Amino acid sequence: MGLASDRVRLYRSGPMDASADVSNEELVIHFCGPEDRAEQARLFRACFAKDLDADGLAWRYDRNPHGAAISLISRPPGGEGICGYACSPRLAIPDGLEDHAAAIGQTGDVMTHPDWRKRGIFSGLDRACMEEVRRLGWPVTIGLPNRRSAHIFLRLGWERVGIIRPWTLVLRADRAARAVRRTDGRLRSALVPLAALGARSGRRSLRGRARGFEVRPLERFPKEVADLSRVVERRHTLMVRRDAAYLDWRFLSNAAGLHRALGVRGIEGDLAGYAVVQMPREGSAVGYLVDLLAPSEGAAAAALEGGLSLLESAGASVVQATAVAGTSWERRLVDAGFRPPRAENHLIVIAMVHRPEHPLARAVRSPAGWYLTDGDRDDETMG
Repeated sequence: MGLASDRVRLYRSGPMDASADVSNEELVIHFCGPEDRAEQARLFRACFAKDLDADGLAWRYDRNPHGAAISLISRPPGGEGICGYACSPRLAIPDGLEDHAAAIGQTGDVMTHPDWRKRGIFSGLDRACMEEVRRLGWPVTIGLPNRRSAHIFLRLGWERVGIIRPWTLVLRADRAARAVRRTDGRLRSALVPLAALGARSGRRSLRGRARGFEVRPLERFPKEVADLSRVVERRHTLMVRRDAAYLDWRFLSNAAGLHRALGVRGIEGDLAGYAVVQMPREGSAVGYLVDLLAPSEGAAAAALEGGLSLLESAGASVVQATAVAGTSWERRLVDAGFRPPRAENHLIVIAMVHRPEHPLARAVRSPAGWYLTDGDRDDETMG
């Protein structure tokens, strides 16, 4: 831009104004509320190739039944936001200890306008956000940063605690499936027919274990889902509470409309589990296994096979899901026939501990014991 490294032209809601140079010291960090969502959405659209409006951000930041998000924006004098950040709460339980349930933060929407990047502006937002997290008493914050921002978080004092990888199940050995697998190399693309055979074998095993359960669509999550959540929470070092209000908000009330929920019921008609999938977008052959909860192996098998069948009937050639390495969720994907990416295709899991004495602070450093699916992530949709 022909300017000194600590000076840039002022970003407004319209074109850049070449007459106004602003230093980092002149930027003001603002804690945002509902009245700022339209401005935040404009910045979001300037930073990402995704269409998101103010109501979409209000859904994410303001309507979460586990609490409102902390969201910040950095503004130059007289201009609109040029750097944004958010941290959303999730009600987490360590080892099923109800007395120690607490909100933990999850970072999201790290965004700097293209004309303001590489100036270290985000560092100030992260410090301000973490100070607010500590003020609110949240024991820990976790993040799943992309490759572009991961090194920034580590430089700011975050800990790397694990890795998360995408897994793929091939429903159909067709051109679309080969194209998806080609992102992990020509060999994996060539082995698509073998992957499809493995998936069919995995699904036969699922159907065998699912006998005695019935799978039906859910328009809303029943209240008894919280009882299932409490059972599964006791088996994991860290898990987000899955109650009806949270699940309805997370999957059935967002504007994308791509999620479908399936309930699993036993012989007596009692709720035994559920699965959530994301339908393929128009023109795409990729569906997503987003979330699953079932205390028993039979109900889990029924939920998983029900989700895969629904995606297959919707025209998906492949199903994708991500898992933290070493977790029970990863093992479940492997057993069902999901295939791994190449070794370098992963993101890191990071954590910032605010209350070291809290059980969740210990749990966050043992990610192999977590129960974390794509449904626990901050993203409205996958892909």
